[in-house]
Amino acid sequence: MGQGHSNEEAASSSTFSIDQAPHLLAKRFASKCFQPVELYSLRDNFKSLADTSNDGKQYWKEDTFIKFLSIPDALGDGVGSLLYNSVTFLGSLPLTDAGPAICDADTLVKAVAIYTGRYTRALTGASSTAAIKLIFRSFAVLDKVEGVSAGDGTPMEPKEDPFVIGDSEDEEDEITIASLEALDAGKDDISKDKKRKTQFYIPREDFKKIVLLALFTAAIEPQQSLSVFVDRLTPEGLQSLQETAECVVKAVRMKEGKGVIYKDFKAAINTSLPYFLESFAPLFEHLLFAKSTDFSSLPTASSDTAATTAEKQPSILASLLSTDTDPNILTIDLLSQISFFLPPTTLFHNVRPLYTASQHGFSLGSFETKVHKWSAPTILLIKGTRLTTATPSYAQPFLKRLPLAPLPFGSTSTDEDENTTLIFGAYIEAPWKNTLRSCFGTSSTKLFQLSPVHEVWQGNPNSEDFVYFNRQSDLTIGCAVPKSSNSHLTQYTAPLLPVAPISLSIDSGLEFGYLHHAGHHSNAAFRQNRDSPREAGAEWQERFEIQEIEVWGCGGDKEAEEQRKKWAWEEREAELRKRINIGKGDIEADRALLEMAGIIGGGRSGGSIG
Repeated sequence: MGQGHSNEEAASSSTFSIDQAPHLLAKRFASKCFQPVELYSLRDNFKSLADTSNDGKQYWKEDTFIKFLSIPDALGDGVGSLLYNSVTFLGSLPLTDAGPAICDADTLVKAVAIYTGRYTRALTGASSTAAIKLIFRSFAVLDKVEGVSAGDGTPMEPKEDPFVIGDSEDEEDEITIASLEALDAGKDDISKDKKRKTQFYIPREDFKKIVLLALFTAAIEPQQSLSVFVDRLTPEGLQSLQETAECVVKAVRMKEGKGVIYKDFKAAINTSLPYFLESFAPLFEHLLFAKSTDFSSLPTASSDTAATTAEKQPSILASLLSTDTDPNILTIDLLSQISFFLPPTTLFHNVRPLYTASQHGFSLGSFETKVHKWSAPTILLIKGTRLTTATPSYAQPFLKRLPLAPLPFGSTSTDEDENTTLIFGAYIEAPWKNTLRSCFGTSSTKLFQLSPVHEVWQGNPNSEDFVYFNRQSDLTIGCAVPKSSNSHLTQYTAPLLPVAPISLSIDSGLEFGYLHHAGHHSNAAFRQNRDSPREAGAEWQERFEIQEIEVWGCGGDKEAEEQRKKWAWEEREAELRKRINIGKGDIEADRALLEMAGIIGGGRSGGSIG
């Protein structure tokens, strides 16, 4: 049986035609990337909804695809169409220059394999990140400028242009070449048009729609319908989604106001959005589970019906977090945004509240009581309002501690007002602890901003100055240990606030915060993002009044129980120390206690206790 299969492959290879490549690649993906039951479900889902063309070919219309995935209309015009066009582009692999394919079963197989990362099982020559360029291209449009090839054979000018797709041939055709090699074809079979340099970009509005869909789908599970998120489609929910999407869009540099080019898209993925494309994987995995095709049960998703339905359903955020109430900072949109740079498996259904300043108190003592002893990673979130030139008098003592003169704000001019809400945070894998003479944390520590601009600063392996916590001092992230003790701070004698090239400092009263960003320093705790929309070497700052602080523990019941036991042990020890009463009447008990402590006995009198 195995020999017959090998002979069949050999025969197919010997009569290979480039026109057969798309179908042969789909067969390879089907056999290598999916379990039989998954493949059966995909084909069953497809056949149950397929239309038939005049030449007898079965296919899915755009409307069928959008309804099957339950993509809501309320997300905006063209959101579902963008994803459908991406799928038909991927369906043409490995001959993407031939134009989009019809959305048949082969196309769906390839799209699922690419979006879920399973393609690496079939293409040994393709890396796990090779899909970045392919997916970018599936959303991009041709930049119609003078001198650029538009498929008519006209070559581009031989100069470097950041718009160019494929200025590195090895990267450009990684999946295409790996596909052809897997089919025993060679590079000569790649279309000549593929080797020409052409300019593509994703228009800004299209990119925002893609981000909007990613935010909406990030928390979905493979067998869970998007209809469970109907409460996010209210007018308030849609506004929150739009605002969060705009923050993420600002993480990517836009070329000449047109949109995002591949170079900048890749840079943002590598630094601030490493898990962004994974947000679509659970959505495409819906195709691998057979389900009812009664469209009457799927949301057409007008915001009016969403508002009515939302009243009947519990908060989806409460089900994603181990909490009974919705938090003040961590909305479901922000949780999805964080999943763009932290592994989703560490977030959804796997984080629980440890500390909320408005509930437990704005003090480092309360912070320590709730956060310390948690042995798993934590996420610190800080929300505040920007301090501008019209600073209230009560903020003056804090501002006098800043070591630098006022610098430009860290966001665009349209954000520069006193009502701007700032959200910063840090991901810290090491357990929190009091550190008088040293910092704690590792290079896995991340400092980030979520609003009004999304940006993530990765830890520097050459540094050890990640987190400093001392109840008598300030809380700093990215700063070295303060040179002078802050144990007796007053508003008149407080030393300058610690700062570093890229750092976040919070005063000891948890009232004010300061983020500083400067140029590149090799020993800084966090590395600057050279391709950030904000100038990489620019120096800017954010001074803000804190409205709320939350700390979330990454982990489950095991970590929570471990923390509870540690605190219970310390409470028992403290209670025992309170009960030690020397010289209160029981002389023999006092003597026995002092002997155990080594204070008396063994030739030492220790003085009289009677």
